[in-house]
Amino acid sequence: MKRRHWVKEGQPALELIEEGFYWLRRVPTSIWLAYLSLTLPLLLGGLLFWAEMSTSPDAKRDLALHACLLTALLLLAKLGQTLLCDSMHSLMVGVPRSPWGLGRMFRTVWIHLALQPLGLILIPFGLLTVFPAGWIIAWFQAATVLARAPDATPSSVARLSFRQARLWPAQNHVVLTLLSSFGLFVFINLLLLCVFAPQGMKMFLGLETIFSRSPWSVLNSTVLAALMAFATLAMDPLFKAIYVLRCFQGQSVRSGEDLLAGLQHLRAGRLTALLLAACLALSAQAVMGAETAAPSRADRLTTSQIDAAIDDTLATRDYRWRLPQDEARSKVDGKDRGWANFWEAVGKRMKAMVESGRRMAQKFSDLLQKLFGSRTPASPQKGNFFFDWGSPLAVLSKLLLVVLALGVVVLAIRLWKARRVPVATVAATPATSSVDLGDEDVHASQLPEDGWLQLAHNLAASGELRLSMRAFYLASLSHLASRNLLSLEKAKSNQDYLAELRRRSHALPTMLPLFSETVVAFECVWYGEHPVDSAGLEAFAARVGRIQGGAL
Repeated sequence: MKRRHWVKEGQPALELIEEGFYWLRRVPTSIWLAYLSLTLPLLLGGLLFWAEMSTSPDAKRDLALHACLLTALLLLAKLGQTLLCDSMHSLMVGVPRSPWGLGRMFRTVWIHLALQPLGLILIPFGLLTVFPAGWIIAWFQAATVLARAPDATPSSVARLSFRQARLWPAQNHVVLTLLSSFGLFVFINLLLLCVFAPQGMKMFLGLETIFSRSPWSVLNSTVLAALMAFATLAMDPLFKAIYVLRCFQGQSVRSGEDLLAGLQHLRAGRLTALLLAACLALSAQAVMGAETAAPSRADRLTTSQIDAAIDDTLATRDYRWRLPQDEARSKVDGKDRGWANFWEAVGKRMKAMVESGRRMAQKFSDLLQKLFGSRTPASPQKGNFFFDWGSPLAVLSKLLLVVLALGVVVLAIRLWKARRVPVATVAATPATSSVDLGDEDVHASQLPEDGWLQLAHNLAASGELRLSMRAFYLASLSHLASRNLLSLEKAKSNQDYLAELRRRSHALPTMLPLFSETVVAFECVWYGEHPVDSAGLEAFAARVGRIQGGAL
């Protein structure tokens, strides 16, 4: 995904959720233990509070004590969530985590104590009024994420959370809709487990419980609250991962932190670092050569000449479509009413056709009335378009006419499909000769996998080894897309495909390093202008074959 795309519109919701799962899998075990040890007490304490306030006769007397204990457990759970968010943010940036001392923990707890209690009022209000609920939830989730900063204060966290909540509202609402639906299914699965598990224990183990004797007793408030709490605990890490990504991307719009993180990840691989250094050296040499060769020509260019060249370029057809519709229309023919007159004429023509069809239907109705209708004159209440269905003979004759008409239509459709079969067979043949591999705009989705392989073998036989290597590489992309390991898009780069494969290929551990070697070899030949011989092409084709074989 290109950076300029998500700066304007945000990363697509499904890709954001998928990347959130990827970062959750990379969180260390120690952080998970700390998160669960700080969050589970809130879940158990909430269930105890629910049970006590529902059944205890001393509920009013113990309400204040239980509320204070529940508030303390909530602050501990928020501290655990912030620890999880800090760990994921450190993994995204590629730097070690900052140490968490007692002072930083107390500061984080103080921030949550100042901001999070507002959610008891604002979140139910937002859910009742529906419209601002997405922004309110995004604000509290961002506050949980941004409280990880060592120098954070309640006012700074509130201000930054407000800025983050306003970013990409469409993405935020789509994510909330998808995750809420997924959480509902988690809750339903847990409920079905509680309903059918006692029946299974009775059937296979002979254990009799109150739930096996009365399955409907599962549907009490305490069990439903417990299931809701466990479903929320299961979904909470994914929520935190997604809003860590949103905050990271939102802050990167101004700070460029994502670019620095990309450089950190590139620096981790020795081979990638060497290739980057070589590319930078070649670029610097090219720039120095251009600066030494072209100063005399640049000195002769004036501002008016540059403006004239820009105007000439913008006047071409490639850029005219970017102008506003009214402006482009006036630049093309100078007629403001051209399109309006055209569509008015089309509308009049369609209206005339509809009127003609109505008249033909009325004539056909009159003909059927004469052939099959009643001999008695029509009553004034009935129109000429409707038939007299009172006579059994008329009803039978009309049904036969309808069946005959349907048979004619079905026969015509079959004859039409039979005539189009040879045309469809010829059109299904891939036109590999129409693809120009020398064009940089060639995309892997233009041909199927077999088409790229056939084109690669043809180019190798004709001696075009460099183009053949590109065809083999596009065949590997097409194969990975057919296995749902990649999604082909014209805006994606090779590094984007590597990052996407890193998220999706955890079940195939050998696929990522094999595809990474393929990308490096291809970029050295295609972009680095390295020579390629038959042996190198055969090795590259063998590597692509291993990718097609499942990286065996």
